[in-house]
Amino acid sequence: MPPGALPYQGSRQSRLAIDLTRDKVDEELQKEKEIIEGVLSILRRALQQTKEKIRVLRSSKYFIDCDREGKDNALAIDDQCATFWCTDNQPILQINSSLDSGDLTLDEWANFSVKNIERAVKEVKDGRSLRSYVDMLMKQTTEDLWKQYNTTNEAFYKRIEETKTAKSKLEIQHYETLQRANEMVLSIGKLEKAIKEKEEYLALAQIRLSSRKQRPKIELTKDDVERSLLIEVQDLQESISKLQEMLYESQSSLRSLLKVQMQLEEDINIKTNTLKIDEVDCMTLRQSMDFHEY
Repeated sequence: MPPGALPYQGSRQSRLAIDLTRDKVDEELQKEKEIIEGVLSILRRALQQTKEKIRVLRSSKYFIDCDREGKDNALAIDDQCATFWCTDNQPILQINSSLDSGDLTLDEWANFSVKNIERAVKEVKDGRSLRSYVDMLMKQTTEDLWKQYNTTNEAFYKRIEETKTAKSKLEIQHYETLQRANEMVLSIGKLEKAIKEKEEYLALAQIRLSSRKQRPKIELTKDDVERSLLIEVQDLQESISKLQEMLYESQSSLRSLLKVQMQLEEDINIKTNTLKIDEVDCMTLRQSMDFHEY
C-alpha cells in the first residue's frame, strides 16, 4: 500500500488546456487518497496499541518466568533438604547465615503467584481481543480500499472512453475540414486560372479597341465591331470583378478552414496526451497497487 499521496495524481497535472479540469476521476482519486491516509492513520494507531500490548505481555511473561524460576529453585532446595539425615557419617555443615525465615506469610506467597497468573491471563485475554480487533480492522480497511480502488478504476475507464470518443469525433471533423480545405485550394486554383484567362481576353479586347482607334478619320466610327468590343470589355471586366470577389471569399474561407484545422490538430494532440496519461501512465501505475490482509 503506497504511503502518502498517490503518484498518478501528479501525472494528471500534465494534462493540457481544456483537459486540465477537475473531473470525476480527480474526485475519486481524492477520495482514494483520503481513504488511504485514513487507513494509514488507523493502522498506525493499531500498530502502537499492538506494540504496547506486546510489551505488556512480555512484562507479564517476565514476572511469570521469574516466579516459576524462584519456585523451581525453592523446590530444588526442599528436595535437597529432604535427602538430609542425621547420622554419624553425615558431615556437620557450618551455617553462617541467619536462620530467620522471610517476612512473607504463606497467604502472601500464594497471592503473589495468583496475581501474576491473573495478570498474565488478563493480558492474554486482552491480547486476543486486540488480535481479533486488528484482524477485523485489516479485513474492513482492505475491503474499503478495494472498493474505492474499483470505483476509481471505473471512473478512469469511463473518462478514457469519453476521451477516445471525443478524439474520434475531432479526427473525423479534422478529416472533413482537410478535405474541404483541399477542395477550396483546387477551387482557388480554378478561379485564379479563370481570372488569368479572362484578363488575357480583356487585354486582347482592349488591344483591339486601341488598334481600331488608329483607323483613318472617316473610318473611325462606332460600328457593330466597336460596340461588340465595348460590350465584350464590359462583360469581361464584370466577370473578372465577380471572379475576384469569389477568389477573395474562397481565400478567406480557406484561411478560416486552415485555422480550424490547426485548432482541431491541437485539440487532437490534447486528447492524445490525456489518453497517454490516463490509459498508459496512470492505469499502469494502478496495476501495481495491492491491498491485502496479512
